Amino acid sequence: MTNAKINKLTWTILYSVMGVTLIGSLVYFNFIAKDKTAAEVTVNTINGKSTASFNYTSFHHEAMNFSSSAQDEKGRSSFLVFLEDADDELIKNLDETKKGNENCDIFVLFPYQAMSSLMQKVNVDYANYDLQFGYDDNENSAIRNFIGENEVQYPYCAYIDGDSNIIIISKDVSKSMCLVKKDALLAQQKSAEIKNPVYLDHYLPEESFYRYLSHDEFNIRDSLGKVTFINFWGTWCGPCIKEIPYFNKLKENYDVNIITIHSSESETESDKDTTDAFKEDVEGFINTHVDDLDQTTLWKEYDFDYLQDKNGIYSFYTRLGGTSVYPMTFVLDECNIIRKIHSGSVTYDDLVADYNAFQN
Repeated sequence: MTNAKINKLTWTILYSVMGVTLIGSLVYFNFIAKDKTAAEVTVNTINGKSTASFNYTSFHHEAMNFSSSAQDEKGRSSFLVFLEDADDELIKNLDETKKGNENCDIFVLFPYQAMSSLMQKVNVDYANYDLQFGYDDNENSAIRNFIGENEVQYPYCAYIDGDSNIIIISKDVSKSMCLVKKDALLAQQKSAEIKNPVYLDHYLPEESFYRYLSHDEFNIRDSLGKVTFINFWGTWCGPCIKEIPYFNKLKENYDVNIITIHSSESETESDKDTTDAFKEDVEGFINTHVDDLDQTTLWKEYDFDYLQDKNGIYSFYTRLGGTSVYPMTFVLDECNIIRKIHSGSVTYDDLVADYNAFQN
């Protein structure tokens, strides 16, 4: 057989092998692997109980399963971080955060498509980190479980506390890490409802409110991520009206959340001050009242969330421990943990001091 025929035969065999390999890869990744790694997921609700369960694969080729109920049984919280690619600085910070809280497991999950390029880096560079690394399935089902949207976004994170409550899903991983750092404080509160008397260092319970002016619904935990001031006031309360402009001035000068909750005069009658006429009266007050510090500004122009409290014995004010003292202001850190309470009036200097004390 001539050299030309041998070369031709060699190339024919080589092309055949490449073709079979390509076809085999397509079959595996599109059919076999897809079925093998399909995630078992359920729809989650932020601030609700998590029933999240999904499969992923470790970088040691082990089939793994995340289950919030299994974490709950172990009494452990979970911080799930979804990254598109390796981020050395962020991953180092995650490891340091984990060392400060042994009761929280941190999972770092990458897309299926990045698995090959990250295999060596994860197994070598991150080998000594106390984090659980893995990669999603080829449908990115794990991250879709929390995002709830067709378009996958990176980075993304989800924090689930030791009672299987989804506390936050967010694109801001660094900000959300404060939840892991302060997990010990969160663990102190096993109930979603704070009971009297009021006390500090507890997570703000969930509550939905009617929002004045826009008339839509507002969830109190939507303020997560900044130092937040929650002020209980009334149109009938002179000291309340006097201090509201201080909150506006704070909002203008600092990156804070301001939430003002209008309370009724009575916290004992379950059906008091819930009528449309009452709501119109409060909105009329907000629309027409002038800022005492700036006569050209109306309250309606403030960048606030004006909310209506549930009236009666089940009001949010009562649940937090309010005892008919107005105004009352709760100061929360970036993780929505109550850090300070003012019973009575505050000054602008008081608010600035609180902001400086509790910002991250």
